Amino acid sequence: MAYFLHSTITADEAEAQRQAYNAAFNDLGLTWHWDLATLARVRGLGRDAIRQYLTSEHSYLLRAYDADFLARAIEAAKARHYMAEAAID
Repeated sequence: MAYFLHSTITADEAEAQRQAYNAAFNDLGLTWHWDLATLARVRGLGRDAIRQYLTSEHSYLLRAYDADFLARAIEAAKARHYMAEAAID
């Protein structure tokens, strides 16, 4: 299953995605907080970016959670927040 961030986005879209990811992390009880540099670094991982990020930065979580499951949960929560914010604008 592929999880990836779009490679060509505007600064406003990047900020909206960053905020959506941070809200998703909060929803899932993760204490992570991405700044724009972290978002750009993760985006640079290409396909399976979230899964690769989990494996390299938070591998301890993979003792309790399947990487694909956790990546899907993060992406789903992020999408909910991103779409909710888009509906407001």
